[in-house]
Amino acid sequence: MPLQTRLILNTCCLTLLVSAGTSDAQPERRLDGHQVLRVQIEDQSQLDTLVALDDASIDFEIWSDGIGLGIIEVRVSPEQKHVLDASGLTYQVEIEDLQRRIDELFTATAGQGFFDVYRTYDEHVAFMNDLVTTYPDLAEIFNIGLSIAGRPLWVIRITGPGDDKPGVMYHGGQHGNEVMGTCVVAYMAEFLLTRYHSDPDVRRLVDDVEWFLLPIMNPDGYEAGTRGNAVGADLNRNWGGPGANPNPFSQPETAAMRDFFLAHPNVRAHIDFHTYGYMIMWPWGYTPEFCDDHWTFQEIAVGMAERILQVHGTSYDELGPINTTIYPVRGDSSDYTYGEHGLWTVAFELGYSHYMPVSEIMPTCEEIAPAMMLLSEWVSDCNVNGVLDRDDITIGTSADCNENYTPDECEVQPDFDGDGLVNVCDDDIDDDGVFNAADLCDFTKPGTPVDADGRPMSDIDGNCEVDLSDYRYFMNCLMLGGPDTPGSHPMCINMFDYQDDADIDLADFAGFTRAFTGVQ
Repeated sequence: MPLQTRLILNTCCLTLLVSAGTSDAQPERRLDGHQVLRVQIEDQSQLDTLVALDDASIDFEIWSDGIGLGIIEVRVSPEQKHVLDASGLTYQVEIEDLQRRIDELFTATAGQGFFDVYRTYDEHVAFMNDLVTTYPDLAEIFNIGLSIAGRPLWVIRITGPGDDKPGVMYHGGQHGNEVMGTCVVAYMAEFLLTRYHSDPDVRRLVDDVEWFLLPIMNPDGYEAGTRGNAVGADLNRNWGGPGANPNPFSQPETAAMRDFFLAHPNVRAHIDFHTYGYMIMWPWGYTPEFCDDHWTFQEIAVGMAERILQVHGTSYDELGPINTTIYPVRGDSSDYTYGEHGLWTVAFELGYSHYMPVSEIMPTCEEIAPAMMLLSEWVSDCNVNGVLDRDDITIGTSADCNENYTPDECEVQPDFDGDGLVNVCDDDIDDDGVFNAADLCDFTKPGTPVDADGRPMSDIDGNCEVDLSDYRYFMNCLMLGGPDTPGSHPMCINMFDYQDDADIDLADFAGFTRAFTGVQ
């Protein structure tokens, strides 16, 4: 498939293209003297006052994602701080001088690597160009549109030989003050390319998936250090789809993203990286109702959280729909890409602040990369049978004995019989005549209730024991239980219905407790 508006870069023409992509009509903004404040909101009247201040000036900007009673972060210029003082609202200063903080975090010294500090828009473009120059057979860079100030939205495309592959689009920097996501996406590009020839799992995913990586979706806001774009618009309220606000895609940045998704119908997965809060979320944002694929999204999110936890022990333990996990929102990217295109779409809230110390950049990148790999595995077709891998597993045309969301014939490990393949010929550890998931759980205690596959009953995360992860699943099923409710979802019934009455209730809780504690 030809790429829309492709502009292939090389080192010699990079400076010319970057210069041509920046408009002289929009002067560079600086935030000298601007502060980030934590405003205490006690009642609806105070909240209305704060929202009115935000609407009145581009130099008064609400930074918090959730708008309600409690603490709300805002950015204010010195002039707007005087207006805030006159309003009577109380606050604490979080960042004394925002421009000074940005300058400190974005200043590199000789010998530092790309991910040792935060990088400017131009540095990100140069970094992607260097990757394309080094790996021309695997990567190319193209522009999907221009920001208000004329900066191109550069996407790096990474894939191996072959055509007609499922694609993924992962992007950061939709809010310009949320800088960690830009690092994560840029790191993923380097991760895939530098490991392609040495890591079989990476090579398979690069060969089987078309990766589109956009580090900075809002380059004007990113350069200015503001949440909104050059005219102060919150881009994550400007998408179309179910529940959208009036005039969707009125901003050039969101319009460019819409056109990208329309031009690339092979894209099957989407991640939008934000900060902050250690959250993994999915649709819907506009309504508290569950989306049709709620339980599958929960399975994806749990898998992502487990992979993240294994790297540096960081817990992303806030999982759920956007509306009820963080706040109701209309016009967000996830509702559009899921509601209009049916994508597996996930929104991350990374870390614990908008500008985390530079020492957090590499650890965050390292732990999020496996989660991005998981979603790409979910929509790949590693056995090249024309069916996406997750569908292979769900409809039973391929096994997934180790429960890692990848068909076993695509696995590198485990290979019990040492023939170089993971397949049904591997050891039947439990001697039931069939190689299945139970063979990976050979230490199951005698007398433990098992499901139809021979695994421990209630071991929904497939790690061969009933643990806290399974407890969270059970409590979700219990709280949503009752006739004709999500508690009667087949997953719940299969894993937790100890009473065999097609419902999850307190009687099942006793059975789960026995499995959880190991009491026979």
